[in-house]
Amino acid sequence: MDEEGRVHIFYGGAYEIDEVEIRGVPPPITTKMYLIYARREPDGGWEEQIFKSFPPDEYPIYPLENTGIYLPRTYPHWVSAFGRKLAVGYSIIYHLVLKPIDQYGAPERNYIYIVRNEDRNWEEYNLVELLPEVKEVGTDPFGADVGSIGEDGNVYVVIWQGPTIDTKGIEVKALLLKIDTKEKRLKWIRRMKELEMENVDIYKEPLAGVLDNFVMKVKGNKFYYASIWRGKIYLHSWELIGDDIGNIVWEFVSNVAWLINLSMDVKKNVYLLNALNLHRKEGNRWIMEDVLDGETQRKYKIGTIYWQTMCVDDEGYAWVFFEGKDESQPYFVTNIYYVRKKVE
Repeated sequence: MDEEGRVHIFYGGAYEIDEVEIRGVPPPITTKMYLIYARREPDGGWEEQIFKSFPPDEYPIYPLENTGIYLPRTYPHWVSAFGRKLAVGYSIIYHLVLKPIDQYGAPERNYIYIVRNEDRNWEEYNLVELLPEVKEVGTDPFGADVGSIGEDGNVYVVIWQGPTIDTKGIEVKALLLKIDTKEKRLKWIRRMKELEMENVDIYKEPLAGVLDNFVMKVKGNKFYYASIWRGKIYLHSWELIGDDIGNIVWEFVSNVAWLINLSMDVKKNVYLLNALNLHRKEGNRWIMEDVLDGETQRKYKIGTIYWQTMCVDDEGYAWVFFEGKDESQPYFVTNIYYVRKKVE
């Protein structure tokens, strides 16, 4: 949500063909992906538009051989707002049809960052253009990213580089990028060894939590970065000092109950949610409490929980939203539920 009360949502959509089989892959076949942008105005009205499409509109949708692109996918990764600025990070993933099917291997991958400035114009930054190293190792080793707008108006992104099935030997490392939105370029890059914790061979010990389960928030000049590593939740923090960072610290928060859906918010305190367990800091201790007790779960006939997320509003209430199976239905139905609690 920006300072004017507008809510900004990005999500992926697909154009699929149901009737044909292509290269041995049964239908439906995805031929085009869309990044869709929805905005809720303060008066309650909604606007929606196709923000990006891939392959671009000048490419034919079918047959796929004419595009050179196979199985395109578009994923929004993160959205951040501060003041009137808005930033979004998303990826485009695809295979090249020109390769033999037995040589597909890891897909081509591009990371795109789009920033809406105060004048409401959009600027686009491609990771391949920002970071020359990407051209050398390919974009695919950069397996995940998370970003946020700082209060200085610039965009900060943490990306993870690691080997794939096609690029063994690539070192596992975390990089912090600063994108200067006034100069419209990559200002600097810093390796964040503090986030790496220790060197790990991805093939022998998959980074189950790290590459899919981290989140970053900025409050003032301080960054908070939470991640799951080897079944444990860690919180790193650092401060923006001039045009550099310092005071980097990390702490163990808790063992995880679930290796997915880690979310965080920062108000007067730092709050972390994992598997409907809400963690908050009191003094030097982390306190954990269950968002949903067994009695409430039985009362509302809630079965398996599939995902959850949380935020804390300006009045000090924590809002936890989650998807759960509706056990009152004779067939498979899931609902979205929420729990609200005063925490500040």
